[in-house]
Amino acid sequence: MAFVKELVSEADKELYQSFQMYDYNHNMISGLKLYTNWAVDRERKIYFTYVSGGALDHPEQYDLIWQGEKIVIFMEISVEREQLEDSLRHIRSLCKIISIRAPKRFMQQQDEMIGLIKEALKVYHSIDFIKGVPYENKNSLIITDMVTPRYYDEVK
Repeated sequence: MAFVKELVSEADKELYQSFQMYDYNHNMISGLKLYTNWAVDRERKIYFTYVSGGALDHPEQYDLIWQGEKIVIFMEISVEREQLEDSLRHIRSLCKIISIRAPKRFMQQQDEMIGLIKEALKVYHSIDFIKGVPYENKNSLIITDMVTPRYYDEVK
């Protein structure tokens, strides 16, 4: 199975909250907002979701849950207007991944981990929701830079 982007359902609320995600101010993200969404591969039990940032000079923060562990990704995204056939908004996003914090146990799986980040990000970005209704935004994301991950005993 592959990643799909969907709204987090009430049935998945407990699972979503079990990821213990923290924003820039170290506040735990709790509850579901109206349009909380994720890219999920249920067969492989991999989850990718936006956590915080993107304003006030903070890069956007995403968490990837893989093999029961959290990987934290920070990225700067800029946009340019283009006549893109696959994008209703005619916006191309340029994504610079500036930090990846991963548990040490993934050091030997770095290439696979980076592949998962790219795969999840592409799917996450390819669907947007307007008032809960999904629309496709295909082929409008370009990853311009990817840092080498840093590894830690624990990632929060």
